[in-house]
Amino acid sequence: MKALKQRETTSEQLMRVTRLGSALLPLAVFVYLVLAFPEVLRGDYDSNKILILLAALGWVALGIYLVDTKVRYRVQTIWWLSSYHILMIGFLLFVTGFGSPIVYLWSILLLSSYVYFKFEGLTLSLVLLLSTGLVDSMLGHLASITLNENLAYSLIVAIIGGVAASVIRAASSDQERLDAAREQSELQRQRITTLINNLGDAIINLDSHGKITLYNAATLSLLDTNAAIDNKYIDTIFSFINSDNEPIKLSNELKSIKAVTIRDDLHTTISDEIIRLELTISPIRSSFEDTGKHAGWILIMRDVTAAKSLEEERDEFISVVSHELRTPITVAEGTVSNVQLMMERGESHLDKLKPAVDMAHEQIIFLAKMVNDLSTLSRAERGVAGDAEDIDVDELIHNMYNEYEPQASAKGLQLNLHMPAKVGSVLTSRLYLKELLQNFVTNSIKYTKEGSVTIDVKKSREDLITFAVSDTGIGISKADQKRIFEKFYRAEDYRTRETSGTGLGLYVAVKLAKKIGTSIDMKSRLNHGSTFSIALPAAKK
Repeated sequence: MKALKQRETTSEQLMRVTRLGSALLPLAVFVYLVLAFPEVLRGDYDSNKILILLAALGWVALGIYLVDTKVRYRVQTIWWLSSYHILMIGFLLFVTGFGSPIVYLWSILLLSSYVYFKFEGLTLSLVLLLSTGLVDSMLGHLASITLNENLAYSLIVAIIGGVAASVIRAASSDQERLDAAREQSELQRQRITTLINNLGDAIINLDSHGKITLYNAATLSLLDTNAAIDNKYIDTIFSFINSDNEPIKLSNELKSIKAVTIRDDLHTTISDEIIRLELTISPIRSSFEDTGKHAGWILIMRDVTAAKSLEEERDEFISVVSHELRTPITVAEGTVSNVQLMMERGESHLDKLKPAVDMAHEQIIFLAKMVNDLSTLSRAERGVAGDAEDIDVDELIHNMYNEYEPQASAKGLQLNLHMPAKVGSVLTSRLYLKELLQNFVTNSIKYTKEGSVTIDVKKSREDLITFAVSDTGIGISKADQKRIFEKFYRAEDYRTRETSGTGLGLYVAVKLAKKIGTSIDMKSRLNHGSTFSIALPAAKK
């Protein structure tokens, strides 16, 4: 934000003007004396006249000094005003006389006294003026003027000074009210600016030509820059693309907007990253403009990239889940309906009912697995049961071996366990780690027709405990390896299609691995088996 320049106060302006006038006063006296004593310039030296001119010249030097020096203290002001009055009295009484034009310069002293000391100073200067005129009349040797004439001169000077003081007072009062209103306006502006700067959304004020006049800190954060963007056109800062991937010029779009409008179909590129924006546009109307014209616009920009991605991902997820559930539910429902029909017809022989019941049971098991995978994914996303605890690796792996060894044996596979006597422990979520390893083991058993499945646990020199599950199964092709961790993805290999699966297992595994602070390493070769592994830091004793 551009800060307003500090304005000079009315009092400071008046003091500066009076100091300038005070500098011109002795200069005018000096010029008058030079013109009054032309014989001195012609070389007719008179010591008294020369001393008078030197005194006037010293007064001029004092005036110049006052112009260049800012008077800060009251004592300084009293000193120079007193000096000016004394010098003026001296010149009027002993040099020029009260009837000379020099007396009219006293109005500058009246004005200066009023500016610095208000009516008290004006009154005191006026009293000195009248006293000087009275003394000049009593002396009577410098000019042949009467007391009445001196009083008339004094009255004229007093009127001039009084009128000038009144004008200054009125102007000063108006200026002070204007300054107070300006300060109040600036205070309100600073409050609004502070409020805007503390908002999380980017806020930009545009003038009627689309030029940026005001913005907040969130705007610079959105643009990923610290450079000022004042007085720049909005089209040079943002290059918007609409939902049809067509570039649009925002300044042209603004002209057609009549009321508050919200657009969420725009995206732009910032720091080589595509950002989706929700843009709220509010026209600023001015009563002094013709109907239909705007004084400018207020733009509120919100980065909705993550929200839109999440929304699209959610919609896609619901769509895919619905599609995946539809087939097994349809098959199970149709099979159960056939069983019911067969029973109604009296065809309840076991050899006829068993295949249908087995098929329905298989589909229900498939649905149960999918629900279980979705439940696991939900827990991982919400962080449920994600609290870390000290887990004895030896106990965890042996329990897992004992749980899945019968399943492997039933399929004719050998389940091997390679693990040193004491591996140690890890500090992580027990539920997440167990489900992650179970996913590796069940997949290896599922996709291995003959051979073995090996659970390998070891500790490296870097105090990392590696968990690996290897098999001699069908393996994964290079093409499928790129997509194997996508949700609901299943390889096109016919051997994969022979086994039931939801396509969620490895997708959930990736989520679980991320939750416990690790990543899945996969090595596979088609027809030569696969190895899935993770590594976790060993818990400190």
